[in-house]
This record gives sequence, C-alpha cells and structure tokens, in this order.
Amino acid sequence: MQYYIVNDWTILAGAMVEIRIGRDFLREGVVESYTPDGSIVWLEQGQGFGRQLVDKSSGFKIYISEDRLRAIGRVR
Repeated sequence: MQYYIVNDWTILAGAMVEIRIGRDFLREGVVESYTPDGSIVWLEQGQGFGRQLVDKSSGFKIYISEDRLRAIGRVR
C-alpha cells in the first residue's frame, strides 16, 4: 500500500494517519482537530492510549494511505 507524506495538516480532520519521525513509525490514530496554522494536530490513538498532541516543530511527520486520502475526499 502506498503512503504519502502530508504537509498541510489542516486537510486531515477525521482521517486515520500514521505519525513518524524520519522513516520510523511511532503510532497511528485519527486526527481530531488542528491549530489554524496547521502546525499542531490532536490525535486520538484509541485502544486506551488516549489523545496526543503532535507538532511539526518537534520533527513529526504525518503519512496517510491513498485509500484514506480518498475517504476524506482528497483524491479522486
């Protein structure tokens, strides 16, 4: 399955995404909300792990699969 890095985090509300640092997978979850400038998202991790703040300035990257991009209407 193909995954893409997302630079504009403001398009991701409600999407299931992967959080990585470099190429290292850290966690996955659903983007609940984001700051107006898109530099921070709140990720609901599920399975008892709760909510986590993720910010670009700490080096986190967000990746999403093509199927999930389609699900939020970003790929046709």
